[in-house]
Amino acid sequence: MSRQQLLGVAPKATINLLKVARKHLTGCNPSEFMSSVRQAAKCIDINKRAFSLEHKGKGFDRDVIEGKSKLNEVLGDFGRVFVGRMEEFREKGGLGGGDVVEVGREIEVMEYGSMDDPPTSSSSTSASTYSRGKILGLGVGVDLWGLSVLGGPRPEDGGEDDDKEIEEYFNGQALRARDQRKAMLAAVVGYERAIGFKNMLHEMGRKQAPQSGTSPSVSAKAGDACNELGSICLRGILDYKRMGKPVPPRLTSSARFWMDRARGRFKGKPECREAEVSVMCNVAMLLRSEEMLTEAVDVLREAHGVLEVRENGVICWDGVSEATAGAYLEMGVRMRREVAGRGGEDEGGIFRQKNIKKKEEREVLDPMEKALDIYTRLGNEAQVAATNYQLGIFYGLVWTRQGDEAKAGDRLRRAFGHLENARGYYGKKMGEEKTAVQVILDLSNLFSSMGASNLETLTKSVECVLNTLPSFSPESVAMAQERGVKTFNAWAKEMEELAVKVEEKLLTVTLALARIEKTKWKDVYGIVLKGSLKRKRDGKGGATKAIHATLEELQGKLKA
Repeated sequence: MSRQQLLGVAPKATINLLKVARKHLTGCNPSEFMSSVRQAAKCIDINKRAFSLEHKGKGFDRDVIEGKSKLNEVLGDFGRVFVGRMEEFREKGGLGGGDVVEVGREIEVMEYGSMDDPPTSSSSTSASTYSRGKILGLGVGVDLWGLSVLGGPRPEDGGEDDDKEIEEYFNGQALRARDQRKAMLAAVVGYERAIGFKNMLHEMGRKQAPQSGTSPSVSAKAGDACNELGSICLRGILDYKRMGKPVPPRLTSSARFWMDRARGRFKGKPECREAEVSVMCNVAMLLRSEEMLTEAVDVLREAHGVLEVRENGVICWDGVSEATAGAYLEMGVRMRREVAGRGGEDEGGIFRQKNIKKKEEREVLDPMEKALDIYTRLGNEAQVAATNYQLGIFYGLVWTRQGDEAKAGDRLRRAFGHLENARGYYGKKMGEEKTAVQVILDLSNLFSSMGASNLETLTKSVECVLNTLPSFSPESVAMAQERGVKTFNAWAKEMEELAVKVEEKLLTVTLALARIEKTKWKDVYGIVLKGSLKRKRDGKGGATKAIHATLEELQGKLKA
């Protein structure tokens, strides 16, 4: 076959082979897919060599560049599809994330002759130089050879030691997480190279073919993949925080780099509104992790602006609203702790200390009330209850420090109202026994703090504690056991600790009542004391059962 014939046949063969590869990818046939991709790469190589001979090594053939662009897009799709159907690929072909990368590396080596010398090993600098310098521009190591999730320039306070620590963290993850990271990195490299080759075509004067209306553009797919890498970095940041370890600056800057790059792929494209908003929600979460709550709210407001109206994406709009409410609630809780710290203890609320100023009060209430309003409109009962709980705690704190009796009474009523609303939800919700007990204890504390010698309020404090009975019941224990051993063990430990707190509260209040009215309350105090002594004799692990028995006996005694 002549060179002219090869130049005519090879591009068509490449396109047909890539179509076949896509079908095998959709059908999850890894062996057939990889065979088709390799054949397509060989066709591109034949086309390249024929063109080079025909033109004596000068210039680049547009068909070759277009073939490379389409081939790399398919490799990008391979990475994304693998992440979504990982178990299926493992079952059918025994594939892991490393295999996705190896296919890309193999094709990359086959492609090299047209632009650079091929790499001689996986550590070859020419490979990373080619990917970064000629096509990607993503950052040191972000290629099919370095496989680093750390994109963008290194921050001034994040050196090479940070890079090593972060890579050790990622390499220490479970196999699934490692495979996901590798495959998504391969997807990003594939898409970014596909875009790079398309840009070369544009510079050479060939207009890009219009994208099909049924499939996303390469740019949008690259944006999705970059956003996923940003999410991987974000999850790493949250892991560091959970472990109580300082977050390496390089990890934070990389998360932001990938998110910014993803948003750049979506920005200004009406068809990509929801994808852009998804990135912005990740950015907001990143800002929240850095305690930049005001900035997070600003980003979320901007996200609503991108959507323009709720009808442009109801689920997406409501997701942004929920994230905004979460940021407001976190802002309010943080301010509450700060305000409480200026004048005394945040828990218990039994000491009248420094008054909370009106300005300080609004600093806490404004964001909390905004959160409550948003959650109420969304119909999110769980978060409405959580916000009511936080508002109740704060109003109780304000009441204990309020010098003006008229204002104090108003704050007390509000505290009871919000805490009762929270109890109404948690008291009926299976699996929320811990929170239900905590809310009830806070309500009981509020009653008892109204006067150490007030018979009525102390009585209400005891009656309030009796509402914890269902949370410690055998039925609640059985339901917790059904949720699995690990979950049950954590639940049981927390409930044991709360049972002791409930017992201590009852001992304190019933003793105070017995001193005021011995006739009735001496026997009640005796029941609580007897239960406490028995629990201590029985040893560790019986507090839940003991407090349930005590509460049942108390309930019968007080009803009699």
